[in-house]
Amino acid sequence: MQVDSMDAIIERCVNRVRLNVPADYAYHCKKARKNPKPYEVTDIRGLRYTPVGDIYYKLRFSDE
Repeated sequence: MQVDSMDAIIERCVNRVRLNVPADYAYHCKKARKNPKPYEVTDIRGLRYTPVGDIYYKLRFSDE
């Protein structure tokens, strides 16, 4: 699966450095692959789970 190879590449990169904050992890995920292009990382600002199983997310603090 494609996800398995992505996970392996990211883990190899992240295990070599010290991560102090979650933003460090996102930075190193982006830099883990150089060719053909770096991975795209989306920062999620908030998650909300409802009792019926719906999941809502925010990408910006200003989103409703």
